[in-house]
Amino acid sequence: MHGPALDSRRYALTPLFLIAAFFCVAAPVYWHKVEIRAGYPAEAYENIELYQRIYPEFHYGFGRLRAGDVPLWNPRQLCGTPFLANPRVGLFQPLHVLFLAWPTEQALALHAYLSLVFMGAGLALFVRSLGAGYAASLLGGVAYAFCGASASVMSRPAAASALAWAPFVLWAVREYTRNFRPAIGAVLGLCIALLFLSGATALTCSMLGLAMPYLLLETLLPGSRPAPRFVRRCLGLMIPVAVALGVAAVQWAPAAVWLTSLAQPTRALFALEVGGQAPSLSLDVLEQLLAASPGTLPRLGYIGIATILFIPAAFFRKERQRDVVFFLMAGVACWLAGLLATRTLPWDFPREAFFPPAVLCMAVLAALGMDRLTAPRRIHNPASVWAPTVTVLVLSAAVFLATAWSARGLVICTVLALVPVCIVRSRWLSAICTTAIALLLFVDLRAANANAYRHPFQDAPKCYEQYATAINRAEEYALDARAVIACRRRSIGLHPNLGMVAPLAVVGGAYLPLTKDQAAWWRQLGETDGTHFAAQGVSTVAADAARPELLNLMAARVMLAEPEAPLDPDAWRDRSPRFRVRNVEDNVRLAVNDDALPRAYWVPRARRVGNVAEAIDALGDPDFKPNEECVVTGEVPAALRGERESVFTRSDAVCGIETAAAERVVVRVEAPAAGVTVLSDSFAPEWTALLDGTPCPIMKVNGVFRGVATPAGKHEIVFEYKPITFAAGLLTTIAALALLTFAGVICLLRGH
Repeated sequence: MHGPALDSRRYALTPLFLIAAFFCVAAPVYWHKVEIRAGYPAEAYENIELYQRIYPEFHYGFGRLRAGDVPLWNPRQLCGTPFLANPRVGLFQPLHVLFLAWPTEQALALHAYLSLVFMGAGLALFVRSLGAGYAASLLGGVAYAFCGASASVMSRPAAASALAWAPFVLWAVREYTRNFRPAIGAVLGLCIALLFLSGATALTCSMLGLAMPYLLLETLLPGSRPAPRFVRRCLGLMIPVAVALGVAAVQWAPAAVWLTSLAQPTRALFALEVGGQAPSLSLDVLEQLLAASPGTLPRLGYIGIATILFIPAAFFRKERQRDVVFFLMAGVACWLAGLLATRTLPWDFPREAFFPPAVLCMAVLAALGMDRLTAPRRIHNPASVWAPTVTVLVLSAAVFLATAWSARGLVICTVLALVPVCIVRSRWLSAICTTAIALLLFVDLRAANANAYRHPFQDAPKCYEQYATAINRAEEYALDARAVIACRRRSIGLHPNLGMVAPLAVVGGAYLPLTKDQAAWWRQLGETDGTHFAAQGVSTVAADAARPELLNLMAARVMLAEPEAPLDPDAWRDRSPRFRVRNVEDNVRLAVNDDALPRAYWVPRARRVGNVAEAIDALGDPDFKPNEECVVTGEVPAALRGERESVFTRSDAVCGIETAAAERVVVRVEAPAAGVTVLSDSFAPEWTALLDGTPCPIMKVNGVFRGVATPAGKHEIVFEYKPITFAAGLLTTIAALALLTFAGVICLLRGH
């Protein structure tokens, strides 16, 4: 146990460098073939998330980071919503630093390149730690990095980052359980933290569901190798857990509190959109595994025909039999879970998350099998190689008969490359033939996983600028108020998340989780049958909305409507809100709502209600006068209660927004009497308020907004967003990293 933490003999620098160099060259070649398709449609359900969520979120979040601000709050969507607390963007993921240096559309491509390199090199490193040769490790890396599962998520940074760090977690598990040194335990904790910081919680859970049983198996049952006592091994598991929780606290601390406020927390936590076809019992599984011809979308289960052929040979590796059995059982379990599951599992866990760990297990088994077949003569006697060779040849014949003519050439070429090394069995010939098979596998996967749709790299930001004139005109009409976006479901230039790519605040949004109060509010604004709410995170106004007058309270002053949109400005001709078409710009109608209230205003009276449902009912009361009163959830000062008479209305006060930053809003009001200053921005417990420099409580006004009880006279109200969970998480992460750095320096000084 006093040897080096890592055995340098197992990790020769030159071969590992060559493997990494291969993936650095292959990644852009693969990405351009799979993602860039000239002349193909951009507006498609399968890739609409790239345009409506991923590009806007990364453009907004990292744009603010470049400007020196931490984007804690997003004031552009849903009348304001937490931004950093939503882990899907992964602001603290190291691989996402590319979005700070390059435009968003270019960073999406560069991030995909980098993720593919990490995926391939990481799995090759892990397979090498299992004792396989470098050429076989290269084959496993190619199978994992360029399979259908990676092609389905490579342009979705959160999911791609999760797949990139997963092999390093397995590698760190392997290294830690070989000697249980605290330094390697800390490295394992860092890898787990990086996996969590990716933002793809569903993939993080599925990959940890693979890594943690492997860690427990190697810890509790170390086999024949020397190991510390059982109690010390069990206590050693606390090191990676503590490091992972400490380093990732900056993300999980605010996210944990945020989730408790959501209407559908598990759906927000495990949301996973993939641009690929998932296998199921209704879809032929063999087609997913063996079909080499490209389809409209990549297949999550396709990992290459050559990979399938070499898996049986892994069972002839007696010295790695425990690893082979584990990855076989884990891979089969993941495949069955994905195939047998319905569309939505308990806790809204997506079944698509089971296939990436399944193909990772297949890649590991294929690499071990290839290494067994091509091992030099000095490792295995000539007779011992014939059993796995015959097994592979028999399987090759079966696959040849089961596949289409377009795929049979791959089987023939793979067998032709394998036969010479099985006969001669020299070291250099083995390396050459294995590398040739890896290249053949790369060509197969590159051709089979082509995507049929366009990518923001091709047409962003131009697609967002095609309505620039209409958006600028809407900003002029809106002033400090908000806009309603009426668009087609698949629109990429004018969509519900337009506020994150244009200087225009939007009342709704897409893929943005709703709090319990917001969910009740938007049920009154969506389609009466609830289909808009069933679509994950899509909050748009419908023509048959039950309570469209709620838009007035949201300061929805303008509407931008596409010609084919299901909502038009004339939807509520005989009722409020009344949108009047002012002009047509860029083939988009711009309408103004004369009934909309300002974003900040003063009223003299307040009604008290118990919850948001009662608030919505009170707002619909025919006797409710929005210019004279508001609805408050909770206690109301006696001087402001609705039963008192008042000769004043909203127009008798001077109220306006002086500063409108994301996390700081300054409102100045000159009121003729005591009343409530309403700010039609989303209520959240982390917001604080100062009335003339003195802390004051924030009331939940009109169901989902903020308000402050204001005495008569001139006043300044400062709203600030200061989530203590972010501060606590940030301090915890800084302390954990400082402690790790200090421990690392001590180890270096001691010569370990």
